[in-house]
Formats: sequence, C-alpha cells, structure tokens
Amino acid sequence: MFSINIPFAKDYTTHEDITKNALANITKEIYGENASCKADIIAEIVAANVMVDTEFLNAEAHFDGERLESANERLRTLLDEIIYEALDHQFKKSREFLGQLLHTVQDFYSHSNYIEIGGRSDFENLGFPDAFRNRLPPPNAKVCKKCFKDDRKCLMNNMNDAVIKNQWFTSGYFLELKPKGRCDHSFNFNPTGYLLSKISNFRSRSYGINKDSPHFKTSPHYHLFNEAIEAALHSSIRFIMTVYDNLKTKNKEELFSEIIGID
Repeated sequence: MFSINIPFAKDYTTHEDITKNALANITKEIYGENASCKADIIAEIVAANVMVDTEFLNAEAHFDGERLESANERLRTLLDEIIYEALDHQFKKSREFLGQLLHTVQDFYSHSNYIEIGGRSDFENLGFPDAFRNRLPPPNAKVCKKCFKDDRKCLMNNMNDAVIKNQWFTSGYFLELKPKGRCDHSFNFNPTGYLLSKISNFRSRSYGINKDSPHFKTSPHYHLFNEAIEAALHSSIRFIMTVYDNLKTKNKEELFSEIIGID
C-alpha cells in the first residue's frame, strides 16, 4: 500500500525524518503521486514533535519507566484532540497535537522492548484500549539482566528468558529510580549508578534497552535500531491515516488536507 523509504540524511534517522517520510507516504496515497504538503506546515508538525524531547521528565510522553498503559492513553487523548481542534478549524492546534502524538508513537518502538520480543512493523494494538492487557510483567519479576556497561554481548541480550517466553512488555527508566530487576533506558541515566560511577571506582552496571541511535555508546540495543525505525514509520503512517479516517466518517475529510497542508 505504502512505499516505505527510510531516509538517512544525517548520521542516523531522527524523529524529523520519520515524520516527514510518514507525511509524504500519506499524501501520495490519498492525494496522488504529484501531491505534496506545504513546507511550512510540515515544519509546524515536525517542530511540535521535536519539542516533546524537552519534556524529558514526562515518562508518558516517551513510553519510559514502564508507563505503557498511561502512554497509550496519552495517544488516545491526543487523537481526540486532533479531531476536536480540526472540527473547530483550529488547524495549528491540530498540527501541534499531531506532532506530539507522532513523537510518542515513535518512542514506543525505541524505548520499549517490542522489538526485543520479536515485534516487527506496526504494533497494531497500540492506541486501542487495553493494548497491554495481560502483557505486563508482575511487579517482582526480573525483566532485565545485570550487565557491565562495557559488556556489549551481555547488553545486546539482556532480556530475561521469562520476558521472551511470556511476551511481556516493558520499557527503560530514564532519570528516575529503577525498581530492582527492571530495565534502564541507557547506561548512566539511572541516578544511583551514575553517582556511584562518579564518586568511586565503581564499575557501572546497566540494564539499558534503548534503540534511539545506531551507536553503542548511547544505545545499548543499537543493533535493533533499523528494526525500531521501520516499525515507527509504519506506525506513524497508521496513526496519521487514523486521523484521516476519523474525519472521513464525519464527512469532513477536507479538513485533513488543512491539517497537513496540501498544496
């Protein structure tokens, strides 16, 4: 249906790249091969997406800290807001909410363990009620194995067997205390480990699982970066199409062209 083309304009693919690519795919699918979005409108959506990274203490905005259910509810709320503002002809607000929505969608694939438990392409339950029903580990379960931060082989395979077997979902803790046996976002973003590594010869341990970049220095699961990017792109396309479909059911699909700025 869609022609997926992942651009590597920079050192590696970013939220901006995924968002632009998803919008380009949607535009051609709905309006034809020669259709395009206005550059300033794309820039609005991208800017709103990128700004979410300033909310680094908001775990729900990034699917961090095992806030899977509340982050999923955030997606549902943002979808409603996009439609509400569009129906009120507040297209700038719709674009802002769309950018925020896409950032959180994209972070699901790089911050959760969806890829590690075998997920590929779009997680089709994402954004629906009870997306994670019976798929979360018990509070006392050991989810991630303890690895030294320089032990690449260990870190690349640090999901405990029970997680794979039971297909449990989890995500890493970022700038907050991590419960015992759970996962870090990265190496030194767990405050306890970071402070110990700074004040002593403590050999820092990590349970990191993020796939934000293709570089081991910042992303313990760098080897799954491409899989996370491809899944994030497919999912971004689905969520944008959901906005179109919701407006179409109200016979207001012309409002969608205003949101994404069709030339």
